[in-house]
Amino acid sequence: MNMNKVALITGGTKGIGRGLVETYLLNGYSVATFSSEKINTESLRETYVDFPEDKLHVKTLDIRNEDLSRKFVREVIEKFGRIDTYIFNAGICQDKSFGKMTGKEWTEVISVNFTSAFGMTQEVFRQMKKQTGRKTIFFMTSLSGLEGSFGQANYAGSKAGLIGLSKSLAIEGKKYEIEVNAISPAALTDMTSPIIEKITQNCKNTGELFPDDWKIGSPKEVAQSIYELSNYSKLGTGKIFSLNGLKIEVYKPNAKVSFSMEKEND
Repeated sequence: MNMNKVALITGGTKGIGRGLVETYLLNGYSVATFSSEKINTESLRETYVDFPEDKLHVKTLDIRNEDLSRKFVREVIEKFGRIDTYIFNAGICQDKSFGKMTGKEWTEVISVNFTSAFGMTQEVFRQMKKQTGRKTIFFMTSLSGLEGSFGQANYAGSKAGLIGLSKSLAIEGKKYEIEVNAISPAALTDMTSPIIEKITQNCKNTGELFPDDWKIGSPKEVAQSIYELSNYSKLGTGKIFSLNGLKIEVYKPNAKVSFSMEKEND
């Protein structure tokens, strides 16, 4: 058990985030989390009513508000004294082909998924630099951020941005024992269910086999894998992990190869 450790989890009231809150709580951590929707924070608080405020700190907060995000981190530090694990899990998607996407759809997704990471993460990072011992940060990216996806230019762009942020902070945080990694999770959530339903229906219509890549685990299984990574002393930093339920893989960087252009006919 980790009775004196603290985890700050963004977007911790639904899906993988909720699984993370439960997993860290049941393993002795004090947990701080929030949601932009009051109904979700109230639901979480009611579910875990047996955990007092000094073990589970829940608040309604719009992460796009930088001042409030920074204030929340300071509240967590004042209440618990430290932050051992920080998981940036907040995210939305508004899918549409790029030619039809509106500026509003682009801006909202980038704002929640990427821009909002600045203020809160900076406050956490500053605190972790002051603490002794090992600390861990995880940014939730996506296969879309790694490989792109039709109709997800905004979402893929935001998730790719988190990979760059993760790798940069891994370099800056190394001398302070701050390990920073990105997670590409596969889990059945409100966000992935519509996609899986479409794939399932398409397989029924065409007779094709259901693709292995979409045989995915539960949010609780992914949360358990992240918890184990955060407590693994040989984790390392600057990596991208792929999690499908309890299955953990690490992405290896693509090797550079020469590219020669053949002379084309005029």
